Amino acid sequence: MDRIVKNPMFLTKKQIQTIGFLARDDWNMMINHGGVRAGKTFIDNLMFLYEIERVRKIASRQGISTPMYIMSGATAKTIENNIIQPLGEVFNIYPTADKYNNLYIRDVKIVLAYHGSISGLQSIRGMTAFGAYINEASLANPEVFSEILKRISAIDSARVLVDTNPDIPSHWLKTDYIDKAINSDSVRYTPEEKKRSQIIQNQFILDDNTALSKKTRDNIKALTPSGMLYDRAIYGRWVSGEGAVYADFDENKHFITEGELPVTMDRYVGGVDWGYEHAGVIQVWGVVGDTYYLVKEVAKQHQEIDYWVGVAKEVIE
Repeated sequence: MDRIVKNPMFLTKKQIQTIGFLARDDWNMMINHGGVRAGKTFIDNLMFLYEIERVRKIASRQGISTPMYIMSGATAKTIENNIIQPLGEVFNIYPTADKYNNLYIRDVKIVLAYHGSISGLQSIRGMTAFGAYINEASLANPEVFSEILKRISAIDSARVLVDTNPDIPSHWLKTDYIDKAINSDSVRYTPEEKKRSQIIQNQFILDDNTALSKKTRDNIKALTPSGMLYDRAIYGRWVSGEGAVYADFDENKHFITEGELPVTMDRYVGGVDWGYEHAGVIQVWGVVGDTYYLVKEVAKQHQEIDYWVGVAKEVIE
């Protein structure tokens, strides 16, 4: 596969840094996450090809003719659009397929898993794989994601490549994996980092993709709504966005610490939104001039009137 990157100059600085970790043996999961058009999917697909070559060599030394590898995506369509089609168009690699929809590259059997629902477990249960490539991981059912990791045990040096766009800050992929990972900017790990994690994370932003002209990047920025949507798409930040009423909400601007809250208010306002299937809410807002501060909130689902009367009395006191 040397012909794939015969001239590495087409890679961006961020992509060169990322692919450089293939030569190291001090990690077993790499999570590449970030904004749109940031260049992460291209480098993920390229690294996948190199991982297939590595697996082929290891399996041959062990006398294994057809090692197995897992390729996972939200649906068959997303795997086709994000991986299979670009492999052909960009790298001139066209996997063959058998009647069970397994793919083959360099005699490595690539088992497809669809992690968008719990049914994705069916195709990988019981198998032992040499590695995995998980695309759009934030859309994965966490049980399927966990099962994929359990299947990666054919060799001690098995690796998992993970690709995703950002989601909410409390998403399990961020809290359970990315937040525990070593930032790839740490060229040399400290002993403490080495003990803590075998996971590397790379965050891509739009401006990392210098393969795009500045004008193209500026156009993407101009067409992206400000606030949380901008933070996700342009800077690859894990910020709350789905279901947001105000697209311009910005955690850095609109959250303050308790110590920053004014000691006295001009007045207080109570807010009530009755609900049962959707959460019922009682709020208290403090007002200073034209600024409103949310100072208390109770939100509960499936609570009866007596519960809310008790909350209201407590708020009044």
